[in-house]
Amino acid sequence: MALDALYGWYERVGQMLANVDRDSPRMPVLSAVSAPRLAYLAVVEDQLARGWGARGRRARSLRAALSLALHFSTWSALHERGLERAEAVRLMTGLVRTSA
Repeated sequence: MALDALYGWYERVGQMLANVDRDSPRMPVLSAVSAPRLAYLAVVEDQLARGWGARGRRARSLRAALSLALHFSTWSALHERGLERAEAVRLMTGLVRTSA
């Protein structure tokens, strides 16, 4: 999934995800509901990381950058700071490229 598409989805469902993430620690059913989304993002991260062919420290930095870029809380923080989707995508894509 392209980061632009993911961030577009976050724009559409952001309030719901914020509530789910907030309430999950106290409501196990919400953790269960979130599990498939989080598993999917882990698979996306794995596939993207493989595509760079990074090893050692570079691989560790790349994985951290990919995880950060894909995470809902990252989008939320960038959105709260007034970044438009295209700006957020450019920022996170640049982070990933630099770490690779």
